[in-house]
Amino acid sequence: MDQLREAESLLPADLGVRQRLTGIREDLAGIGRDYYRKGAVPQYDLIFERAIKPLTLSAEELSVLISERKGDYGLSAGKADEIPEQYRTRVAEYFKALTEREK
Repeated sequence: MDQLREAESLLPADLGVRQRLTGIREDLAGIGRDYYRKGAVPQYDLIFERAIKPLTLSAEELSVLISERKGDYGLSAGKADEIPEQYRTRVAEYFKALTEREK
């Protein structure tokens, strides 16, 4: 639970993934309370639907967001086929020169 709370704290407050993680943490805390109060052992389906599935979806969403933001900072190509307009001519010339050298 502490690790989930730490992960939440690292994310911006307005990010949907953060709210989802908060909900997952609260759901797990409720399941834990039920276990200690009633001795009700949590069923796999309940844990899957309230924790595993949402955590997996959140991880996938974070992965996409990180990839997009890395592209914003020039750390990755981002959208592979898109070359900014101001560089298209130079990139085309560069690749043309490379292919002519190979001949």
